Amino acid sequence: MKQKYLLKIALLILLSFAINQNIKAQSAGDIAFVGFNVETTIGEKDFSIVVLTSLAANSEIYIADRALDGLGGLEATEGTLLWSSGNSVINAGTVVVFSNVNDDTTRTVSIGSVTEPDAGFNPTDKEGIFIYTGTDENTVTSFIYGLQIGNDDSETGDLTGSGLVLGTSFIVVDNSASPDGGYYNGSKNNQNVYNDYLSLISNKTNWTTTTGNGYTLTIPFSQEAFTINTTNWTGGTSSVWNLAGN
Repeated sequence: MKQKYLLKIALLILLSFAINQNIKAQSAGDIAFVGFNVETTIGEKDFSIVVLTSLAANSEIYIADRALDGLGGLEATEGTLLWSSGNSVINAGTVVVFSNVNDDTTRTVSIGSVTEPDAGFNPTDKEGIFIYTGTDENTVTSFIYGLQIGNDDSETGDLTGSGLVLGTSFIVVDNSASPDGGYYNGSKNNQNVYNDYLSLISNKTNWTTTTGNGYTLTIPFSQEAFTINTTNWTGGTSSVWNLAGN
């Protein structure tokens, strides 16, 4: 009996180890923006992201509308959000929606929780927004993804030292106008591995944008999960086929 008990413990340890091999510290391209709304007339601002590499439980990710300083860090102006991912692993392919990001009282996120350690997060139609890890909001460990909404790169700053690459881990959604809303409209189900979606997401031709009412175009954001050609539907969470937990 004791031997069977010890065997079960060993198997559980091995299973845990195997699962954790699919989770790593986030680096450039492991998360990407897939939607934004910076409509000023309505006042509510929102964005959505996709996790392309499974995110460990209790991860902390920063999101800032501050310009890059060209030295691998961020300028001091503007604001920063801190996303705490929650107590469960977030599977690759999961879409996470952040709502009312510029409002302290109504700001929400569809998974985990969000706070504002550096006040002033209020992206505009020409601004850059960056996802990164750090020891705090001002000390960047690794930039993960960047989005320049409109045609003013002075609002984004210099990519030098950031490790971000245009067309891979950084996208200029529209370099001739300043859209109020946009979303990724490319495939979510035709790649062999999740990170292969990165080049599709980072190609502006795969985005639908508007210089009109960004809220009407984008809200509500689609939460349909990205899947890969080897994805198996288990129904482990519910009967919803495109939920990442299934």
